[in-house]
Amino acid sequence: DIAPEVPDVFYGDEGRITQVAINLLSNAFKFTANGTVRLEMTWENDALLMRVIDTGIGIAPHALSYIFDEFRQVDATSQRKYGGTGLGLAIVRKLCNLMGGNVNVESALGAGSIFTVTLPLHAVTPA
Repeated sequence: DIAPEVPDVFYGDEGRITQVAINLLSNAFKFTANGTVRLEMTWENDALLMRVIDTGIGIAPHALSYIFDEFRQVDATSQRKYGGTGLGLAIVRKLCNLMGGNVNVESALGAGSIFTVTLPLHAVTPA
């Protein structure tokens, strides 16, 4: 879902923004066997807010402190069951920081997750 207030054109690194979205969506689909995955984009205070919302397995509270660390996964069984290197969320955080933004997560075990990316961007007014 793209809110109507999101500018049609803005200055930003298309490749990095796309990579952030792909990494978050890939994780959401990987950990949501049944349920939904949704991407929402809104525009607030000259910033793009991108939310990836899923109804997947969720993340335990203790794991929220390290899920953005390189080569870390929620637990050892996650790597065996779901695969991956534990770099996807670390890359998301790094790219967001490089673009002057940030990424946050809200989650409850068994209830899904919401990853929110905030990227300060400049809207372009068509001539």
